[in-house]
Amino acid sequence: MKHKQTPNFLLKPGYVLAAMLVSAPALAVDFHGYMRSGVGATAGGGDQACFQAAGAPAKYRLGNECETYAEIGLGQEVWKEGDKSFYVDSMIAYNSRQANDYEATRTDTNGGANHPFDEGGDVAIRQFNVVGHNLIESLPGADIWAGKRYYKRHDVHINDYYYWDVSGPGAGIEDIDLGFAKASIAWIRNTDGDYVYQGSGTGTNIANDTLDIRLAEIDVNPNGKLEIGYDYGKANLTDEQERDPGYTDQKGHLITLEHTQGDWFGGYNKLALQYGTDGI
Repeated sequence: MKHKQTPNFLLKPGYVLAAMLVSAPALAVDFHGYMRSGVGATAGGGDQACFQAAGAPAKYRLGNECETYAEIGLGQEVWKEGDKSFYVDSMIAYNSRQANDYEATRTDTNGGANHPFDEGGDVAIRQFNVVGHNLIESLPGADIWAGKRYYKRHDVHINDYYYWDVSGPGAGIEDIDLGFAKASIAWIRNTDGDYVYQGSGTGTNIANDTLDIRLAEIDVNPNGKLEIGYDYGKANLTDEQERDPGYTDQKGHLITLEHTQGDWFGGYNKLALQYGTDGI
């Protein structure tokens, strides 16, 4: 006589949720991102050497990137009713040192910029935000967003140099149709460790707030558009930091005018003018 056993399973709530997700119909997820990988050697032997002039804020890119860097973005529209919707976007970045085929991740709150080129890699959350589209009936087409994101960055790509970039965690409303332009306003906060107490000499983090206001897509000539921006940045110091005798008022302004000319000999041309004060 054969005895048939029925296996018993004990599922914790988290595993039950995972099982439900696996059994649910697959949802289309938007995939986007960026990846580069370079490997080389020097004439005198050893690893590839990437050159950057002392004090320069950027380096040239092609043939001068000595790491594997990837940004993997996943997004999903999670709710939609008529013209209204919510969209969740995310991006995880990885940077390796090209040391070997197996490089473990490491934890670094500064993003790995100051690490020597040793074994290991860095993982960072570059974007994680929610965007609400058409939620305000009086502002059709406008988006409300909150979270961490790349915010309307402007760069010289071959230099990998961002001359207008206030990306980070924050909130805002963008692409408000004014008829002659699209208006956007955002509040962004970033934290650094540049502040040093005069009394003790120990460093501490500073919360930096930036108010960003822009008018974009202003038609000024055939195939030419103008973007105007104003940024006000201020250190949001704690009471203890403000009582420090070495404290100086840390705030600044940045004004940007950028003209983009399309259909320019088969491509486009950008001309940007900026004026800024200390502190931003």
